[in-house]
Amino acid sequence: MSAAGGSGTSAKASAAQGSEAAAQAQEVAVITTLGCPYCKKTKAALKSAGIAFKEYELSEEVELLTKVKSLTGQATVPQVFAGGKLLGGSSDVLPMIDSGSLQQLLADTQAPPLPAELRDVLEKAAAAAEKQAAEDEAPESGELQQLRQLARELRGAALGSSSNSAAFPLQRAAQWLQSTVALAPDAAAAKLGELQAAQLLGITDPAAADEPITAQLVQQRSQLLVRLAADAPLPTSWKEPLNGQVTWFGPARPAAEVAESLRKRILKLYDRYLVEGGKKVNYTALRKDPAFLEFVAATAELQKVDLSGLTTRDQRMAFFLNTYNFLVVHALTTFGAADGTLSRLKWFDSISYLIGGARWSSNDIEHGVLRGNSSSPASLFSLLGKPQWAGPTFKAGDPRAKLALKPVDPRIHFALNCGAASCPPIRIYTPDSLEFGLAAAASAFCAGEVLVDKASGELELSMILKWYGPDFGSKAQLLQFLEQYLPEGPQADLKELLAQRSADNIKLRFRPYDWTTNAAE
Repeated sequence: MSAAGGSGTSAKASAAQGSEAAAQAQEVAVITTLGCPYCKKTKAALKSAGIAFKEYELSEEVELLTKVKSLTGQATVPQVFAGGKLLGGSSDVLPMIDSGSLQQLLADTQAPPLPAELRDVLEKAAAAAEKQAAEDEAPESGELQQLRQLARELRGAALGSSSNSAAFPLQRAAQWLQSTVALAPDAAAAKLGELQAAQLLGITDPAAADEPITAQLVQQRSQLLVRLAADAPLPTSWKEPLNGQVTWFGPARPAAEVAESLRKRILKLYDRYLVEGGKKVNYTALRKDPAFLEFVAATAELQKVDLSGLTTRDQRMAFFLNTYNFLVVHALTTFGAADGTLSRLKWFDSISYLIGGARWSSNDIEHGVLRGNSSSPASLFSLLGKPQWAGPTFKAGDPRAKLALKPVDPRIHFALNCGAASCPPIRIYTPDSLEFGLAAAASAFCAGEVLVDKASGELELSMILKWYGPDFGSKAQLLQFLEQYLPEGPQADLKELLAQRSADNIKLRFRPYDWTTNAAE
């Protein structure tokens, strides 16, 4: 299950119709977020059963998700409603579908699916999202189409010829600017320099300029960038930074804004190619999608972000959580997954981005920043039983060490996605929604990965909780942590166990980690 937050209004409503008979019955309402495998699985089951439903996708709607949580007491998704009542999540609704009790409930009720206190706010958000979607799909202006052609010519000249041969397309671009917004020749040339059009068109932040041309040229920055990056070869080696194929010449937006934007891009793609069962991703199809090339081109902006602008703990954590997650999806789509333990160690230490002028691997992000500059439990020394020999991720004198987050928030382990079948689902994090997102991630993880056997006094847990045990503290502290985030039933069982016996007398069993790739093909 997943819950995610961000800024803006992007609640999406979509109706899925089943059989003719089902279409005449009451529909259900389903609250979802992008990239949620349980949401995908639930929607597939509803479709298969011919049950009509309306979806409210709230990935970027922190306020709405918070309101939903306050009304239902549930932070995870999906949340399925019928007859004005919450039916529960995936584990609650799928048995109802299989037994036919949901179909019977819908046949017996005439009430709208959503409770009144949610109905109005969700419908308003859905209407706003539909309006925004229509605006986003509007045809491009003639000026933008002309600029695309100029971009192709400029790129061709810049890649394959001498600097003199680029003069003609540069002159054409300047003339076009003059005719479009009545700029003087010198001003048109200056504007081209500002937008870096002659050098792969690395568009700068439109807010930095006040010329009318910025609104026309920059409104679809990423789509322009992809025209320049489409024929750039993808990296063929893990050692190559994934965002090093296109150079970003202009300044970058604030680091947090860049990471949130990139995370939204890849999460939409991830959701598009998440197969209906919810556990696998069709990375082959994802790689062929033109939107993936747009994402690849847009990652070049990370080269110029200023990490010193991440002044608060929440800003740093949100930036690096988002960056880690889209880095892993980017690497899986480009290279595929590593095969075997040693290869996997190398993979996570090699896949990287250029960020703020330095190379950052996924291990640098996870262990260097998010885990307070600790060593990896999968390092060679740790695997040999000598973790004390491993040392910190960032060595003495490494300027990146100043970004390390201490103390460690153990909930980060439920927010990071490594591309394996046992990894948590992925979502978007912002400084404002961080607490909500981490709490929802912990709740989702505990609901799916923690089993409490009150009779035997045992807990079955994910290996994540063993590998990163020190981040959770002592055994007693781990059990208290789990109690906080478990669903109501298992939570009561664990409370009873802790009341009856000490933490030392509660047995922990760790199930083998499933490193099988989550690739569908």
